[in-house]
Amino acid sequence: MNLRELYADGYRSLAIVLVHSYTYPDHEKAIGSLARSLGFTHVSESASLLPMIKMVPRGVSSTADAYLTPILGDYLDGFFQGFDEKLKGGSLHGPRIEFMGSDGGLVDTKNFSGLKSILSGPAGGVVGYALTSWDENLKQPIIGWVYSYILFTVLC
Repeated sequence: MNLRELYADGYRSLAIVLVHSYTYPDHEKAIGSLARSLGFTHVSESASLLPMIKMVPRGVSSTADAYLTPILGDYLDGFFQGFDEKLKGGSLHGPRIEFMGSDGGLVDTKNFSGLKSILSGPAGGVVGYALTSWDENLKQPIIGWVYSYILFTVLC
C-alpha cells in the first residue's frame, strides 16, 4: 500500500520508521515531506522524535505520537475555544498556557505533542509531591525527615 492509497482510505496521521534513520534521517524527512504534500495532517518521523539507534523504541514512540497528537490537538482546540485567541499563542509579554510534559517540565502549545504528553500525569504527581513535601524552614523533604527521625529514634 502506498501513501496515496493510505490517504484515500482516510488516514490523516502517519508514523515513519526506517531502520537506519538514526544515522541518515533524510529518507524519513523525504517521506514526511511527501506525505504532507499529499495532505496528511500529522506526520511523526522517528529520527526527529527519538534520534537513537534502537528501531523498536523509535517505532513505539513515533506510533504513539502519530496516534495521540491529532487527538490532543482536537482537545486543545476545544479547550482554547472559550479563551481569547492571544492566549493560544503564548507570547512572553502576555498570558500564556503551558502543559506538563512527560519529563515533568512545562511545554508551550506549539511544542506540546502526543509523545510529550503521554506520561504527563505521573510526572505531574511527582512534581506535586516534591513541591508539597518540602519543609521550607528545615530545607529538607518532610517525608524523608520524618522517616529518618523515626528510624533514628527506634534505633537509638
